[in-house]
Amino acid sequence: TGGLAASASALIAYPASAAVILMGGVCIVNSPAVATKHLRIAKSEGVRSSVKKIRVEIGSLKTEIDLVARAVDDLQEEASTLQGVEKALQEITSQQGADASQFVTLVKENQSILDQMRANLKQTFVTAVANIVIQSDRMYASLLRDTFLDV
Repeated sequence: TGGLAASASALIAYPASAAVILMGGVCIVNSPAVATKHLRIAKSEGVRSSVKKIRVEIGSLKTEIDLVARAVDDLQEEASTLQGVEKALQEITSQQGADASQFVTLVKENQSILDQMRANLKQTFVTAVANIVIQSDRMYASLLRDTFLDV
């Protein structure tokens, strides 16, 4: 339709030009076919259903991301609670007069526990991300679309 309007404008501006008349005629002949193809593509069930499926998958991925975020928040709360426990243990050892080597042993043990918690947190996160990726690949093509990367 834009080409048809441009051809009509050119015909008005240069009415005696044979090239303008010829190109206008070609445009007039092609415009119904182009309009028909555009309508057919717009009404295509394949494109429409693909877009609908992608929207559903985006919704489920957003839900999964929310679940992962809540799990991370819960684990961070647990870690901060354990840090409070660590401080309480430090106070107990100082009140009981424990020597420095016992205190260092307790601190190292606590650090080991915190490291294990961090490793568990990382494993939980990786598992959740892998779960999201696997669920997003519903056609088992082992491909991720760009739409999943922006989420």
